[in-house]
Amino acid sequence: MNIRNKLLLLLVVLTSLIGCGSDDSSEPNANVEFSFGEFGMKSFGAPFVVLHINHTGGNDIYNASCDVRAMQGSTIVDTGFAYFADGGTIKSGESAHDEAIFFNLSAHTQYETVETSECTWLYR
Repeated sequence: MNIRNKLLLLLVVLTSLIGCGSDDSSEPNANVEFSFGEFGMKSFGAPFVVLHINHTGGNDIYNASCDVRAMQGSTIVDTGFAYFADGGTIKSGESAHDEAIFFNLSAHTQYETVETSECTWLYR
């Protein structure tokens, strides 16, 4: 085998090894559930809803948040934001809650339903 063929074979072997990482399918994951709690009014006149997060299994999470939509039919009339545990760690078996405030509304009667949207978190 001449030098050119040896170099070509070496290149093929090295190229195939570059793509060989570990086949570790243990991506971080977490099982979380969200539920609504109390509906109330802030002292400055804005409605709020309490959103609960319940971490039921998997990796620890942090920086957990959700947008909460106030809906009138299929129209989003306002959004609130829930930031759980001030961004701190929520471990499996723990729960947290936050108030999502609708600053552009003055009463709960201005919407029909609430829903979560774009809930995100990071893994520890």
